Amino acid sequence: QKVTWTSAFIGALQLDERYGGKPSRMQGMVVCDLGCGTGLTSLAALQLGAERVLALDLNTDSLALTRESAARSFGDKPAAARLETMAFDMMGSDALAARTGKRVDLLVLSDLLYYEDMARAAAGRALEVMLAGGEVLVTDPGRNTQAAFLAELKSLAAGQGSLGESPPAWTPPTEEVAVSFRAWIASLRFERFAYRPAVGQAEETGYFLWL
Repeated sequence: QKVTWTSAFIGALQLDERYGGKPSRMQGMVVCDLGCGTGLTSLAALQLGAERVLALDLNTDSLALTRESAARSFGDKPAAARLETMAFDMMGSDALAARTGKRVDLLVLSDLLYYEDMARAAAGRALEVMLAGGEVLVTDPGRNTQAAFLAELKSLAAGQGSLGESPPAWTPPTEEVAVSFRAWIASLRFERFAYRPAVGQAEETGYFLWL
């Protein structure tokens, strides 16, 4: 029975493609897997040598499953001790850094664009990490809410977001930098990704976006 979403597979594969190798380029990084679900991308980050993996979800069953998966995958190896799980509401008002008490070098948003309000909230979390100097990976099976995510990201970059009264604050050093950043945001598009979960299985497709 399939219990792992396409987006999680794509997230894990994208992490390996970008950060894999010997030594792993993920060493020393703090990775936040927001909406961790079954924990596949969290496990991938641990395997790639992340210094700390913060697996966040509003569903406590998902957090328990992620911890169980890490224990089964790594046993008493040091990697399992680098995982931290906690309940977090992506659509709430708490800042990620304030809730986790840690910087976030890489934010992973896998399969969170279910509805337009969730897509807008995800855009706010993405910009929150970007403005603090981190990277963001977004994966999605192909929902039409991708457009809402991109539109909200563009609005937030211009200081006009719809996430309450206080969109992420950004004071660009120069107007030239501000114009360049907003132009880059406006040019973003999700990329299609095809893969086979296992030999002999049918090809599956989804989408990803690096920020």
